Amino acid sequence: MNSGSRSDWQDLPSIVSESLIRRFVYWDQQPQVGMHYGIELYTRLKSYPINQRLRAYDAAHSCADKNLNTCITVSSTEYTVWLSLRSLSANPEAVKDLEIYTG
Repeated sequence: MNSGSRSDWQDLPSIVSESLIRRFVYWDQQPQVGMHYGIELYTRLKSYPINQRLRAYDAAHSCADKNLNTCITVSSTEYTVWLSLRSLSANPEAVKDLEIYTG
């Protein structure tokens, strides 16, 4: 890997069963869906049908490459990519060039 990319396995997005998270709704110019996992709060970036697993992983890795703490949740019907609210507040410019950002 080149020096500009993230190479530590710890920097890879977490992959978590949907049953292990707690969802909530919060206000950020409009209602947003968030989730709590571990010590982090996340905002939903995008959900993908179960047959689009690679698209979800690609989206999560694109965010991780921008130094955004990213998590993927898995249910029986979809993959959801989440961004840490803490890392978004520390790096707000990172989402400006993400085509997939819908929030």
